[in-house]
Amino acid sequence: MKRRWASIIVLAIITLAVVGAAPGWAGGPKGKVVIWYDSGAAWSSFIADFNKDLAAKYPDITAEWVTQDTAQLSAKLVTAFAAKLGPDIAMGSQYRLVAPEQQFKAWADLSGKLASDPEFKEIVAGLPKVHVDAYYSGTKLWGAPQVVQSAALFVRKSWMEKLKAKVPEDWDELTALAGRFTNEDPDGNGQKDTIGYCIFGAPGVTNSAGIQFLYSGAAAGMLHPIVDPDGKPSFNTEIGREVAKAFHRWQHEKKVTSPATPTFTHKEFYEVVQAGKCGIGRVGAWNVGPWAKTAIAEDYVVIPYPPMKKGQKSYQVSWSNAIAMNGSSKAEEAAYVVFKALMSKTGQTNFYQKLTSAARTDLDWATLATKPQLAYFTKPQSYALEMAWIDTWLPVLDILSKHLNGLLADAEVDPVKALEAADKEAQVKFNEIRKK
Repeated sequence: MKRRWASIIVLAIITLAVVGAAPGWAGGPKGKVVIWYDSGAAWSSFIADFNKDLAAKYPDITAEWVTQDTAQLSAKLVTAFAAKLGPDIAMGSQYRLVAPEQQFKAWADLSGKLASDPEFKEIVAGLPKVHVDAYYSGTKLWGAPQVVQSAALFVRKSWMEKLKAKVPEDWDELTALAGRFTNEDPDGNGQKDTIGYCIFGAPGVTNSAGIQFLYSGAAAGMLHPIVDPDGKPSFNTEIGREVAKAFHRWQHEKKVTSPATPTFTHKEFYEVVQAGKCGIGRVGAWNVGPWAKTAIAEDYVVIPYPPMKKGQKSYQVSWSNAIAMNGSSKAEEAAYVVFKALMSKTGQTNFYQKLTSAARTDLDWATLATKPQLAYFTKPQSYALEMAWIDTWLPVLDILSKHLNGLLADAEVDPVKALEAADKEAQVKFNEIRKK
């Protein structure tokens, strides 16, 4: 009898060991992971594939994707965390995820995992350091760049060929080429209906005159064209004043930009670009696919914004979309599994294949970026960051945009005085914000 009971006990131990080793049983991570993201139908194909792969590897984890209005994401996150109902993972523009961190310390500190988890360490090593550093608050790593974007210039290829021109290497050459694109019928239709240089010129903070100043100022050598790392307005410098003068020159003296530039946000800009009527303008990796189906098609080369003068230090503007994990998630282990899956080489590769965007620099770009226009964006540049996570950045940008819009709309406005007036107003706003 004793031998029989001993055999039963041994068999039971072996059975428990086998059961415990099975991936779908109690030993593995499990639970529902709620993900808020600020995009809509464009992500559908990626989400379907990601969920399928996740289910195959982790059958006890499900991901529930909840799309959010981009403009409302920050406010909704604050409201949700105030009620202790925040999502397990959030994905969106970096600055939209900052408010819940500032108010509630909502996001998990990933610095410990970076030190202890080789898999996460490998993920972070594949991300641009300048962007990873932007997610530190003191020693806390509260998130990571899920997508890194940068702005560049497109220049119409067939127009250059017709005019026997070359890509501009400084602002004098850019202005001259824009003039030829404006005046020499580069599309050959016999009409004066082309715009040499398409720029943003509207007030506001989204694809506005201030954003155009950011691109141009960085190219002219300003590492912090809007505010400095402490949030203080930094645009009214010697270089900044030259940028403002260039805006005035392009719009009113050389007339190489559209007369409607003061109204140009991305909507108006894209209308003329996709109609094939623009010679030079901003382009991002996200444009390449959609533009291929319009009149501009793939008739352009992609170049960096050139420096003001040849040989000068020049920066290209870059920013990131964030991914962060709830520091009080009820499904912490499952959320971390999903977080790493999204940031893995496989996850980032699949995301790029669907949306031509990623953050990792160590993907197989020779296979992924097969179009020359996309290949440009896989090459590292010297970056000036869009520092929208700083509390004064957007208010100062809004003020600068208003004054730049005024000089673009009125040839009588002195660009130096416009920048001085913007600086005076921005300094008042800075002091107001920091005294709260």
